[in-house]
Amino acid sequence: MVSGTGASPSPEQLQDLLLESPGFTEFLLGLTTVFATLLGGSEPMLCAITVEREGTPATVASSGAEAKRLDEKQYAFDDGPCLTALRHGTTVLVTDVENEDRWAHYASAVSGEGIRSVLAVPIGTDPGSAAALNCYSRTS
Repeated sequence: MVSGTGASPSPEQLQDLLLESPGFTEFLLGLTTVFATLLGGSEPMLCAITVEREGTPATVASSGAEAKRLDEKQYAFDDGPCLTALRHGTTVLVTDVENEDRWAHYASAVSGEGIRSVLAVPIGTDPGSAAALNCYSRTS
């Protein structure tokens, strides 16, 4: 298993995580937990992986219930950083949700939850689906 050393996991560590996981869902869960710890500094980030098939997004793994809930807020608006990342294949960084104009309703909703910044990174998939890693932070 990958430890939270503060450094990026090596390909060998990620391979070990994949091999040690009983299934792909468990691998994704482990991956979100690893990134939540590595990217968060003193306070772990909230991370989730969204997959969209046939226009319907779903959180397939998350570092906790709060990250999943934040993703689901975005689905309710059918727009936001994560959905933009996976639909357009581009990384999205929102450094301060209180000053975000692109997704004002979503930004207001997550700001009310104490979230200050969001990072959404597309994940390459097979045709017919799209995915993104979503990271939420309480600091900008």
